[in-house]
Amino acid sequence: MKNTSVLTLVGVCSIVWAVWSSLLFHHLETPAKSDEVRYHLPAIESFLVNGPSINISSESTTLKADLLSLVVGLSKDPSQNFASTTSLYHVLTGEIVFLLSDRDAALIVSALLIVPMYLFLAWWLMHLGKEWSAALLGLPFFFSYLILHRTFAFVPDNLGWFLVMLVIYASLEPLSIRAKLVIGTLGLFLLVATRQLHIWMVAPLAASILWNRMNECGYCEKITWTILVSRLRSDFAKKFIYLLLVGLTAILSLYFVLWLWGGGSVSEEIVSLNRGGNPSSIVVILSLFGIHSLFYIGFLLPTINYVLKEEKHWFYLFCSLGFISALVPQTTFDQSKGRWTGIWNIVNAFPVFGERTSILLVVTGSLGAAIAYIWFRALEPFWAWVTSILFLSFLVIHLVPVNAWQRYYDPLILMLLAVCAASLFQREKNTTSTWLLLGLPVLGGVMQVGLTLFKMKSF
Repeated sequence: MKNTSVLTLVGVCSIVWAVWSSLLFHHLETPAKSDEVRYHLPAIESFLVNGPSINISSESTTLKADLLSLVVGLSKDPSQNFASTTSLYHVLTGEIVFLLSDRDAALIVSALLIVPMYLFLAWWLMHLGKEWSAALLGLPFFFSYLILHRTFAFVPDNLGWFLVMLVIYASLEPLSIRAKLVIGTLGLFLLVATRQLHIWMVAPLAASILWNRMNECGYCEKITWTILVSRLRSDFAKKFIYLLLVGLTAILSLYFVLWLWGGGSVSEEIVSLNRGGNPSSIVVILSLFGIHSLFYIGFLLPTINYVLKEEKHWFYLFCSLGFISALVPQTTFDQSKGRWTGIWNIVNAFPVFGERTSILLVVTGSLGAAIAYIWFRALEPFWAWVTSILFLSFLVIHLVPVNAWQRYYDPLILMLLAVCAASLFQREKNTTSTWLLLGLPVLGGVMQVGLTLFKMKSF
């Protein structure tokens, strides 16, 4: 099967799902529907009511409000921002509703955002794996209910994840620094304008730029960890300028919204609902990473064998870190503390130690931290460097939201595992059965289909 055939199949199936689900399932009372009704649809309607109109001769304050109406897409009063995110998605959707004069048609257009995302990931996996079958590694992501359920509601999640994917591509692909800057900074600007929390994506892009030597396209020679420091120091003065550009892109994107709103990107009511943070997010992310990695275990078998023989101390250290991440914060099911839905429903069915610590998360968190180290050792040094910075920044930034919800974490974990596995595909298929390498991700995709159907049946 040729790559073009795979892309055609992915494109057709994703278009069919987007249109079909938008027409038939929009009435279902899903969590995405709840978010749409409570937050995102009022934000879109606020844009439609206020409309965009700029008077160049306006006073500065009026011009700011008009720019807000045009670019950010919400009310000129920040208290009327009903969503907890920045608003690129809302302004785009509002424009579509305005142009089509039909909310149902606009929903179909919104749902079609998964088409370029799925096509891009399928192409990237085949590019990394150097054959069409590598696209199968993305099945757990393609069939994730946390992606599919967000298509038939007005929510910005899939736009955000697509932009995250583009920035990860710019960070991991062997591109020149200038190419990374063009793709990465543009994606980063749009990403922060879609959801401000995604400002963390500045870290892997910066890590990628630090690794490269000037005028080098990617990582041409075999690189060992012994020369990592020398690579980071190479042409540092010039790379520092590029790092400033990347950082300023993310900051200016966020500051632009804050400036237009006069100091706040969302209403005080939304801020009060999301104040406090949630330290249990770290063990949840580690647990989900470990569980999802089981479907890519075939790519890790040689590294697991090596680590258990030669680097047991590192293995036990990371197990201990995962154990601590589960032991320190409270990890019981508690809706009032943001610990509910998704994996928390499973946690609620397992025993609890000391009325505060989930036994399940102790086990899965320790497993996830150890597997994260095994991935680190399995990947080529450049990939290990960038993905480590990516994963660490992802862990840190998600200490901020008060809700530790699985839907905040799963899409990133699934796409990251798929591309990391694809980068190892040609190497590992020489030592591990292709049936094992591809069979487990296919099984993961089938299980995601079953979970999607189960969730839809329960609504």
